Amino acid sequence: MADVRSHSSKLFGERLKQRRSEMNLTQTELGDLLGLQGGQKQISRYEDGTTEPSRKVIAVMAEKMQVDGNWLLGISSTYKTDDSGRITDDELDLLDAVRVGDVVGALKHIVRIMEKRD
Repeated sequence: MADVRSHSSKLFGERLKQRRSEMNLTQTELGDLLGLQGGQKQISRYEDGTTEPSRKVIAVMAEKMQVDGNWLLGISSTYKTDDSGRITDDELDLLDAVRVGDVVGALKHIVRIMEKRD
């Protein structure tokens, strides 16, 4: 499961850096926008995949950066949504399951998310 987490952390970091660059923000500026303590260092760690943000930080990022939270997480290829990138509770539960290596739980959350879209 470590490979899945490292891949998702890397993809998250790449997308975070891409969007930060599009917004013409430095790591320090993005950290300030998000209200992160140790802003520049924290953003740097997120971008290089050494640290994963909390559910709350991901939700704030999606909202402040005006992107779909699922896109940031690598769950979706859809960049922006009508709901300003708000991440649902089911999607946050999916992220938690992936982080702890609960493959069965993650799959159950994926099924639940997909059923709600139909």
